[in-house]
Amino acid sequence: MKREKFSDSQIIRTGFYSCSEAYSGAFVFSETDARHRAGLSSRGDGGSAPLPALKKARVIRKSLRKVRARNSSNRKSRKN
Repeated sequence: MKREKFSDSQIIRTGFYSCSEAYSGAFVFSETDARHRAGLSSRGDGGSAPLPALKKARVIRKSLRKVRARNSSNRKSRKN
């Protein structure tokens, strides 16, 4: 079975996540998931994807975390 390769722009565009998914917190992004999607094997044998894809995935994850944090603090302040 041929594994799909994602270009950086595809990763960003589909986000692997839409923002709404990020907002709902429904999406948990794991490093191994990133590797698989990027075409790397979890054995870390390099697979076929360049490392930058992983770095980009890490950046996406970081920004998702920021969004989630911002949302939860908004919710807290709205309650009272």
